[in-house]
Order: sequence, then C-alpha cells, then structure tokens
Amino acid sequence: NYFKIAFRNLWKNKGYSAINIFGLAIGLAACLLITLYVLDELSYDRFNENADQIYRINSDMQFGGGKMHMTQTSDMMGPILKKEYPQVEEFTRIYSNSGPKLIKKGNEFINEPKIAYVDSTFFKVFTLPAIHGDTSKALDEPNTVVITESTAEKYFGTTNALGKTIEIKIGEGITPFNVTAVIKDIPHNSHFNFDFMLSMKSVDYEWGALTSHNFNTYLLLKKGTDYKVFENNFDQYKTKYVLPYAQQFIKIESIEQWEKSGNILDYSLMPLTRIHLYSDYSFELSPSGNIQYVYIFSAVALFILLLACIN
Repeated sequence: NYFKIAFRNLWKNKGYSAINIFGLAIGLAACLLITLYVLDELSYDRFNENADQIYRINSDMQFGGGKMHMTQTSDMMGPILKKEYPQVEEFTRIYSNSGPKLIKKGNEFINEPKIAYVDSTFFKVFTLPAIHGDTSKALDEPNTVVITESTAEKYFGTTNALGKTIEIKIGEGITPFNVTAVIKDIPHNSHFNFDFMLSMKSVDYEWGALTSHNFNTYLLLKKGTDYKVFENNFDQYKTKYVLPYAQQFIKIESIEQWEKSGNILDYSLMPLTRIHLYSDYSFELSPSGNIQYVYIFSAVALFILLLACIN
C-alpha cells in the first residue's frame, strides 16, 4: 500500500519527481567517482608487502647560494648505511639520469623512456612478482635486464622471454642485454613505472663521488625501527664519510665549519607511502599528486552528496 501511494504521488508530480530523482542519481554518481579517485590516490605504493618499512633518502643542499631540494643521493650512501647500521635490512638504488634509450626491434629502433638501472636488491625491497625467472638473482651480472610482461609481448610476442637478447643503443655502440626475468606489469599506483630494469653493474658512471647526487636510494628498515630516530645517524655519516671527501677540495675542519659559511647538506627519510602525495622534491621518477587535491575533492564529494540528499 505504501509503495502504491508513493508511486501515485511520483506519477502525479512527474516533473518534480524527475528533477529530484535525477538530481539524487547525479549526486551519488559524482560522489562515487570522486571517491574512487581519492581511494586511488591514497593507494600509491601500498601494494608492496613491506611498504611500511621502506623509506627514500631525500637531500637538501646549498652550495654557493644555489639550493637543491632533491630525491637523489650519492652512489655510496646506500651501501655505507647498510654496512654501518644494523637497522638497515636492505638498500636499493635507481639510476635513471641517462634518460630514454633506443631499443632494437627487428630493423628499427624504438625510443623507450621507461628504463632505468637498478641494484640486484631491487626486488628484495619492492614487491614486483616474477612470472618467469628468479628476480632474486636476475641482476647479479652486468648486461642483464628484467622486463615487464607487456614489454616481453611487445618485443618477442610471448611473455616467456628468458634467455632472449635485447639490443640497446648506448653511446655510439649497441650493447646486448640478456633477459633474466619477466615480471608482472608494475601497478599504475606506483611512484615509478619502468618497462626495462638494467643491472646496476652495467652503469657507465664514476663511482665513489660522495658529493655527486644522481641515485634514488631506498632503505628497507627492520621492523620496529623509528625512521625519525634513524635520521639522527646522518650527522655521523656526514662527519665520517662526506667530510674527508670534501677536505680533498676545500680547507675545512668540520661539517659545522663548512655549514657556517652558508652551505647546507641535510638528509631525511620519506616513507614510501607518502612519496606520491606529499613530496615536493625535484627529480621525482613520475609526476607527483597533491594531498591538498585529495582534501578538496573529498570535501566536494561530501558537499555534493549532502546537497543531493537534502534536495
């Protein structure tokens, strides 16, 4: 009986009923779409099994008036921290400064931008499942490469590309890289997205420059480690390693003396799950989001829903 009465009233006031129902439907749809966007933004990098233990080292530097607010460190920082501090379970680095590369396919070369050199520990830190091969040993040797399944399909017509060779133009020559593993495509909600991961042992780089910052360095800290407390070790790191290196070029007796002259060298850790929405550093591996947009869109979604319900 109630349903009959409700239907008759709706039918009697067709225009008024249509406006209300259509308005509520549009409000709910808009609210759901915005909610999906917000949830996606908040999900970045959380697919990693140890996401709550992974941190990136950021650098803040100032030399001669020039300021640098960057995501990169020296090549030596990760290995030194792993060796010196038991709180560091593992480290890994990404080197992408060499830019896109030309990959040979048949008789043509394809420009591939999603390419980087990574350490053999890369897959111990990040959860990137293999569908062929063993990622724990895949990049132990130079001239080896791990590719994604879509890349394997693109270049070889099959996901099982183990043992096949990818030819990459490096400098004036062409270097063959042996495919040692194929992984699932990296999820879209990752702050990096590569199709080719080359062995770090293949990098043509002058290693050991403690003041040259070109590597994205990540630490996997042991469970229970307070990363804010761990950051206090960076002062000791600067005094023990950076100072002796800098003294080869400038006359200083301490880091404090150097900093009093207007120079700055500070390091900090950023939790992996905060990188996408909270980072304002230079040299991000992919465009960052903005937590302010998440707040604004959440408020808009709530307002639309309330407005539709009241109407």
